[in-house]
Amino acid sequence: MLNKKEQCRSITWVDHVKNLSDIMIDDRFYIALNIVRNKGKKTYYRESLIVSDKDSIISFLVDSVDFNNGYSRPYLITPVFEIIPDYVISITEEASICFSK
Repeated sequence: MLNKKEQCRSITWVDHVKNLSDIMIDDRFYIALNIVRNKGKKTYYRESLIVSDKDSIISFLVDSVDFNNGYSRPYLITPVFEIIPDYVISITEEASICFSK
């Protein structure tokens, strides 16, 4: 997920979590806190990686992203994938949402 985000060719900023339903075209997604640690040359997620459906993720994000004060935990969201995801949605600590393809 991190490699795809760094290698993306197209970046779109999304105004609000509710607008994600238009660009999240898959049914099942990975969601992870974008908090990583390095051990040697490898990078690991510090927290859990969870699989969920689109509606549950959007509902969770509507409640947890504070757009008025510009605060959120940093998340990475991708469709469930085997090798490389088709796109990555990142939510920053400042409550900005970025769609990278």
